[in-house]
Amino acid sequence: IMALAAFFLAVSITLSSFLGPRRWNKVKYSSYECGIEPTPQPMGGGRFPIKYYITAMLFIVFDIETIFL
Repeated sequence: IMALAAFFLAVSITLSSFLGPRRWNKVKYSSYECGIEPTPQPMGGGRFPIKYYITAMLFIVFDIETIFL
């Protein structure tokens, strides 16, 4: 079965390279950013407010507490 799978893989890759469309351009290989130009990020990734971390920690504490109940 492994030999059959390897044969099928080799045949599939070979046929796709011969029969597939050949449209090579710069846009095809550029990274996709949801259709908009990305804005530069500040060094260090920016800062989050302390409220975000406190809310996250409270969520974790109450989530673990709920699991133990």
